[in-house]
Amino acid sequence: MNSATSAGAAVADELESGRSMFAIVNAREDRARRGVGFHLAPLAAAIGLSFSGAASAATITVNNGGSTSVAGSCTIVDAVASINQGSLVVGSNCANVGTFGSSDTIEFDADYDIVFSTSANGRSALVLTKPLTIKGAVDANGKPLVTIRRSSVSGTAHFRVLETNSDLTLYGVTISNGYSDGSVDTSASGGDGGGVLASGRDSTITITNSVLSGNIARSGGNDGLGGGIYAITGSTLSLTDSSITGNMASVLGGGINSHGSITAVGSTISGNVVPGGLGGGIYASGAVGLSNTTVSGNTAYSGGGGVYAGTATLTFCTIANNRLHAANYPGAGVLVQANSSATATLITGNGPGKDLDGANAGLTLGGDHDLIGTHGATIGVPADTKTCDPYLGPLFDNGGPTLTQPLFAGSCALDAGPADPVLLVDQRGLPRKIGAFADIGAFERQGPGDPPDLIFVSGFEP
Repeated sequence: MNSATSAGAAVADELESGRSMFAIVNAREDRARRGVGFHLAPLAAAIGLSFSGAASAATITVNNGGSTSVAGSCTIVDAVASINQGSLVVGSNCANVGTFGSSDTIEFDADYDIVFSTSANGRSALVLTKPLTIKGAVDANGKPLVTIRRSSVSGTAHFRVLETNSDLTLYGVTISNGYSDGSVDTSASGGDGGGVLASGRDSTITITNSVLSGNIARSGGNDGLGGGIYAITGSTLSLTDSSITGNMASVLGGGINSHGSITAVGSTISGNVVPGGLGGGIYASGAVGLSNTTVSGNTAYSGGGGVYAGTATLTFCTIANNRLHAANYPGAGVLVQANSSATATLITGNGPGKDLDGANAGLTLGGDHDLIGTHGATIGVPADTKTCDPYLGPLFDNGGPTLTQPLFAGSCALDAGPADPVLLVDQRGLPRKIGAFADIGAFERQGPGDPPDLIFVSGFEP
């Protein structure tokens, strides 16, 4: 047994002894909408066309960007308190449209940067106890315009930005600089979910056109799980056109840690770190389904530099430049525990070690039209898998709501995908097939001028 296989087996043993595996979720495809290769529900059903449902629901509009109650105004603190108790907070000028019910909404009358210097309960700036949608605005490219963050002033106490024990939808919102600290907060989830803690079993967390960035989940007697977000057992976490970037967790899931299922469409998971464990970008004990998604520049210590998953379904994804502490650890790009599949997906440039590994021996990766640089002996790949240099560019704003890695002219991934792609557009929302065949990866090169101006960023001619 080689060192990579031994390390993979050790990872599997550790998880079997210390962490229960959860049932793998079967997903259905919805090919009619943007970029869905693995999707649990259409976007309209997930967030509502008007962010309201048939059941009774109220909408409160925040008209003050403060992080405490302000007389004569409606701050987000007042709005959350009103929704939690099902009636308006006395002393604020919050007003509800509709009747408080099973799924209420907070909106904003401006593009606020809401900065918290203290927390509501010693561990979180905002504590939600009922299903809630927080709806900001987005710019012309779909990037969020409302920010909710912990203060960056030196000496600010450690606390996460938001916790919920119920369903949550975020739209057009950036959550940043949260710091869940297990050495300070000794509650059960004290060191989990630096940006967002979703502690409700069987809850649905929907994140659309939003960003989780610069958040920390630090262990200190309690686990440091999920720098950007931690979602508990049985939860369903769905990302669309969103970014999870620059977060850190001590133990598992630098960007995301979920003990339920994760889907991501048109999203980017980048620059997240786990200095002492698994899953630099994503750690999931259950099913991970990524389509038109980029996982880049994440770092883990002992496995799954980009993605660690119970099982993975990857469709037109780019997973590149992720790192591990040493070559004898498994899965610098992707590490899976069970048979998985990939279609028109690029997994390359990750290291040290192999781009793809299985945590158990005898696994297979199904699918077709993939480009995988190297893979371990624990997992077999489709017969048509390419191993060539894709001439992949750096992570950059090439249009659309999230950053992507372009394919330069001459790439062996160009026109090497399927003739009849299941996705109609690429990660940016541009046409998926230019020519007779689609490209491999999340980025579809549109022509000689695409990407524009990368010579100034990378030093290479596009």
